[in-house]
Amino acid sequence: LIRRTHIWVNASYTCGAVDDPRVLKHTAAHHHWQWLEAVHDLPAKAKGVEIYNAKEYMNMRLHWNGCGLILHELCHLIHQLVLKEGLENDEVMNAFGMVLEGGLYDEVIRRDWAFGEEESDAAYATINHKEFFSELSVAFLSRGYDA
Repeated sequence: LIRRTHIWVNASYTCGAVDDPRVLKHTAAHHHWQWLEAVHDLPAKAKGVEIYNAKEYMNMRLHWNGCGLILHELCHLIHQLVLKEGLENDEVMNAFGMVLEGGLYDEVIRRDWAFGEEESDAAYATINHKEFFSELSVAFLSRGYDA
């Protein structure tokens, strides 16, 4: 996967209307060329990862054991391209449903970039089944990783 996955790195990235531009600073996996085309971006970025702001990435990566941020995005592509039925994999969706029903991740200690006033929040893995797969994959794959 890593040999065929393009990683797009930008010093900065602005999109949207000229009179109301949006500056992106996050990192993302691009699943489908159709979405990229619809937002006037390069369809060639499909099935790749994009770092919208390299400096921000270098700061953010420190909050995920040094490897978790880019690994998270690569896990989205593993989910899409390697698992049977891709992003609609039944096993992932069923596991996600069970986790939501069980409430295991409803309140976890925050260990992220937000540094808000709240010390706990729902885990990011509860957003949807795609984030669930990527978050748990990173937790598993980065065990013992020494930044």
